[in-house]
Amino acid sequence: SVFVYPRTGNKSRWKMKEETIYILFAKAHKKWGVQSQLVKGVEECAELQKEICKIYFGDTSLERQQKLAEEIADVELMCDQLEYMFGLAASIQAYRTEKLDRLAELLKKSGGA
Repeated sequence: SVFVYPRTGNKSRWKMKEETIYILFAKAHKKWGVQSQLVKGVEECAELQKEICKIYFGDTSLERQQKLAEEIADVELMCDQLEYMFGLAASIQAYRTEKLDRLAELLKKSGGA
């Protein structure tokens, strides 16, 4: 069976209709432009990195985990917008499949799960 990555090809977890989300992405692109959205993507990644580091260094509180979840959501939304703006859905899915296959092979070779 083929694993469909939760972010691409399986938008059923979204509470809004996919068309509504793409309209929002188009409006954001029109309002702020590519440059601004790229900078926002970098900013969101930095915030996620900060939360990951806090957990790595020992703060595993529920509050920290919730902050991590919030930052993951922010990064996912920015990635979705960039995917939309640059028309990258097919390429991203191909890379995900390739990388998941590589991970499976590495685990197999190392005697992992």
